[in-house]
Amino acid sequence: MTEMMPSVATDKPLLLLVDDQPANLHLLAKILRDDYDITITTRGAEVLELAGSELQPDLILLDLMMPDVNGLEVLRRLRANPPTREIPVILISADATEDTQYTGLEQGADDYVVKPIQPLVLRARIRNLLRRKLVEEALRESETRFRSDFELPLAGRAITSPNTGWIDVNAKLCDMLGYTKAELRRMTWAELTHPDDLAIDWAQFQRVMAGEIDGYTLEKRFIHKDGRIVVTELAVQCLRSPDHSVNYLMALIQDITERKRPEEALALAKETAEAANRAK
Repeated sequence: MTEMMPSVATDKPLLLLVDDQPANLHLLAKILRDDYDITITTRGAEVLELAGSELQPDLILLDLMMPDVNGLEVLRRLRANPPTREIPVILISADATEDTQYTGLEQGADDYVVKPIQPLVLRARIRNLLRRKLVEEALRESETRFRSDFELPLAGRAITSPNTGWIDVNAKLCDMLGYTKAELRRMTWAELTHPDDLAIDWAQFQRVMAGEIDGYTLEKRFIHKDGRIVVTELAVQCLRSPDHSVNYLMALIQDITERKRPEEALALAKETAEAANRAK
């Protein structure tokens, strides 16, 4: 039996209640229907289909002992299926033994509730899990956006450690310096910095580490893998831990080598002319 309990609101979280006893389902629905939209089923075999449907539940309350497919097997299938892997699941059972609760949690349940149901406690546990789910979804979306921006080929980007190592780099920076990601991760940015530019970069880096500034910009030369000089505009910003120590640093690196060539040629011409004038 599968049933969608009617709800006036359409923006409530959707719960899937699974129990082979209709009386238990209706008791749960009565406890929860004011705050949630409810779908109920008495068959464990239907859970994967319902959980993977367009109206995917925000949370599943799953009875442990069912005659067709038991709760642990349903849970295993949910966790093995990518579209349903992240749905919070609360196991419900009259079995209060430590071993059974441990087994359920170890196999991927987010919580374990012992019958008889305590309505206030159950509501609180559901609220906490749904709140955690929202936070985790926001973090995943943020990570996806960050990774998408990080890999944009508009500029070289890097995440570096307080020990000057490369934690991560994008493809643009690899092309700019001639190294693979694996090669750069085995090096430090100091190793690739032109010797004449290392002191000023190091001085600014030490100011960040000391907490005097959170970031800096400068024009800096890197040494390409083939030995040629790559002139860049470097912008660095740190991310600090709660104790204000540096967790990691973000670097944005623009290759301005071609832009600098006319300036260098003009400077050389001016220097040559001044030397010729002095020789007269």
